[in-house]
Amino acid sequence: MLDTPAMQVVFTLPSELTQIWRMKKQVVADALFRASNDSLLKLLADPQFLGAQPGILAALHTWSQTMSAHPHFHYIINSEGWLLTKRWRHPHENAFCLAKS
Repeated sequence: MLDTPAMQVVFTLPSELTQIWRMKKQVVADALFRASNDSLLKLLADPQFLGAQPGILAALHTWSQTMSAHPHFHYIINSEGWLLTKRWRHPHENAFCLAKS
């Protein structure tokens, strides 16, 4: 267990790209990882959300529960982060709420 509040985010390859996945697994996995990781870091660096760099752990899963091809990354993200000023940032309320009410 992490000794910090955390959340899980999942990025899934669209089913329309499964055939490409079967032909070029490493290329597609690398592209999905880069796109999802860069998106998370950019979003969480925004002061509207976390405004810092969080700790992130990623795991690639390539199959669904029914054993069909279903490439996706699970990310575990702590809800605190490191600022460029070498300080630890605690999240503000609703730091991870992406939808506005």
